[in-house]
Amino acid sequence: MEFWQAIARTEVDQLVPVARLAEELGFAGVTMSDHIVRPRSIASRYPYSVTGEMATDETTPYLDPLVLIGALSRATTRLRFMPYVYIPALRDPFSVAKAIATAAIVSGDRVMMGVGVGWMAEEFELVERPFARRGARTEELLEVVKKLLSDAMVEHHGEFYDFPPVQMAPAPRCCPPILFGGHSPVALRRAAASEGWLGVNYDVETVLPIMQTLHRLRTEAALDSQPFDAAIALNTPPEGDDLSRLEEAGVTIIVHPPVLRPSGEMSSFDEKRDRLEAYADRYIRSSRS
Repeated sequence: MEFWQAIARTEVDQLVPVARLAEELGFAGVTMSDHIVRPRSIASRYPYSVTGEMATDETTPYLDPLVLIGALSRATTRLRFMPYVYIPALRDPFSVAKAIATAAIVSGDRVMMGVGVGWMAEEFELVERPFARRGARTEELLEVVKKLLSDAMVEHHGEFYDFPPVQMAPAPRCCPPILFGGHSPVALRRAAASEGWLGVNYDVETVLPIMQTLHRLRTEAALDSQPFDAAIALNTPPEGDDLSRLEEAGVTIIVHPPVLRPSGEMSSFDEKRDRLEAYADRYIRSSRS
């Protein structure tokens, strides 16, 4: 099992120091979030909070995750990177493929793609992308992306995208693994057919039946022998035999949440260093002993 650090809601001038610290302490990777803009008024319900409201506000920094990966990869040597989560349907497939290819090449294939279908209708409207049927569009968009990253002349004739033979160069050695977020039946079906599943704000007892469902779906599709990652950000730090139970269920990545103050405000670098060191001592170093 790997331990990753979330760097969402991290001050821009702390991103490189926090990434370097995470690598030094033995974290396997860092995750970052994705929003293009934040409207002043949001009627859409945020699915990962009891209130339905985002914990962030208009001052929260959201850098483009794939551009950020390129920058952080030049400041580290081993650390891996994953948007958590990237919303492909806010973009066109050619821009998505080019950004993923660039990040993968620049980082030396240290990219994993955590993706979702999106929840904020207002953001889709602002970039003039349809919110309706965004799930099906995301599936086809990622099919196109995989074709474009194949280093071959490809064409596509689908419901949402249609184009004659083209070739994108350069291409990475391979398409980064794609992990789907969400826990609805259709979201789990998408995840089971991909290279992984990811979730945020879950309890251990909620994760275990989800992992059972994913295993069943992959077995039914004859995919259970293929590599599959499951990344989880838990509501509370794991205790007792939580980690062994999660690992036995198939969870491969535990994501440590952003280091914030109790009030929810962003923290200083010294506060982040203390918390990351304590977490590494408790989980990462103990797992290696």
